[in-house]
Amino acid sequence: MTMMPGTPFAGSNVVFEITGLEPWDIVEVTFYEPDGNAAGWVRDDHYVSSRSTEYFLTDEEGNARWVRYGAQDQVGDWTVHVTIDDALRIIRYSYTKFPLPRREYITLGVPLYGCRSDEAVIFFSDSVNFAVTVDMHARLKFAADLLEERLGVRTAEIPVIYMLGNQADFASSIRAAGEEPGWEAGFFRSYGENPGIYIQSDKQQTDLYHLMTHEYVHFLLDEVTDGADLPSWLNEGLAEYYEFEVGRQGDFPDASYRRMLWSGDVAQRAAAGGWLFPLSRLESLREWNSRAVDLVSLQYAQSHMAVRYLSERYGERAPIEIVRQIGMGESLNAAIGNAIGVDYAQFEADFVDWLAAWDDPERAAARSYLRVLNDLDGEVSAILDLRGEVIREWSLHGNRAKAEEGAAELQERAENLVARMRELEPTPYVAGLHDAAVAYFDILESWLAEDLGYFITGQDSKRVAANAMIPEFTYRRVDLGLRLYDAMLILNLYN
Repeated sequence: MTMMPGTPFAGSNVVFEITGLEPWDIVEVTFYEPDGNAAGWVRDDHYVSSRSTEYFLTDEEGNARWVRYGAQDQVGDWTVHVTIDDALRIIRYSYTKFPLPRREYITLGVPLYGCRSDEAVIFFSDSVNFAVTVDMHARLKFAADLLEERLGVRTAEIPVIYMLGNQADFASSIRAAGEEPGWEAGFFRSYGENPGIYIQSDKQQTDLYHLMTHEYVHFLLDEVTDGADLPSWLNEGLAEYYEFEVGRQGDFPDASYRRMLWSGDVAQRAAAGGWLFPLSRLESLREWNSRAVDLVSLQYAQSHMAVRYLSERYGERAPIEIVRQIGMGESLNAAIGNAIGVDYAQFEADFVDWLAAWDDPERAAARSYLRVLNDLDGEVSAILDLRGEVIREWSLHGNRAKAEEGAAELQERAENLVARMRELEPTPYVAGLHDAAVAYFDILESWLAEDLGYFITGQDSKRVAANAMIPEFTYRRVDLGLRLYDAMLILNLYN
């Protein structure tokens, strides 16, 4: 087994690969922290699973690969327990501390170390892995470049970002900056001695990317308006909208797409049920911050979708034009009228009607594909039941003619499934799932063809060849099931 890099820095990802096993074998993997406790498994979308053990299947060449996403993994000696065919292998590796270059140092409630680049100045507490802060510089540039391309604006000032590695450090720094901590895990402050973006950083990379992009949008809007007050629904809506849009263009688009759909669905259900906020109730920052926690997600979701509606109906730069108008001293009603040609009341009425009937077009296209695929997969269960009956009939009565008839029916039904599968047109969000489904139905057809050959000829070599395909068929079926589950999760179709 190999791992890359061989000596990882705390906060970096580690890739493990094992080769030379039997094809379609099960590999059980558990990580243990330096204190000996099992570590939560981090999924490919960077969400931490409650279970600590994950299972992998080797491919047709006997290889398996997995990644430990280590944004929150601390310095020390780690172990990986890998179990294959009841045989346990223990692999030990160590996260080392990144050798920090000469750096700045300030105290803001807690000691903070500084790191500068052309994109940002990042101060971080000792509880934040330096490798994570390095990644954030590149991510900020990515976000700034994309926002400039989409909106035509970029900040003249280099942002200052304060990354605090736990809730206690976050609260201490906020108080030292003259604020009282609330429920937010990040905020932007444009005034006082330590303006900048504050992020509670005890999260995986996608969460950090989202937080940083969200607060950077606030930073950008503050500069565009020269500090003028914006209605909260427009300010937060733009931050939410581009948090998702930037995320979807990054390395882990599915995580951002899933969040975007969840937000849209929260707002859509409220619109259909008649319990949206009037937008006038989402203008005041004081009122926004005073709401109970159970209403927070709705006000963010509604604001996100208001900006999405503006962007899709009137062009992507319509919301930033409203922002500019407000920055020039126009009222909200006048700014909306100047930017999109309808008044505030008409915009809101049109938005609510649109939202009540909304579904994401990419999801709608994928939904019909998944419905057909689920039906096809359901037919496989009936085919397998019939195969069991054919084998029992052969075993009990040795009636080759009847067994051959049943096997021929199985083969015909499998061929029909393959033909229907190949007629499906996958959308981008189910492309990987489609490839897995094609491989699954193909191996089913090949397996049942060997079965039929055995019942026709009675040759034991045919039986052996058919049975040799069962491990791959099992692998393909499990793989398809997992991918189908992930697709449903990403598309927010389980609610």
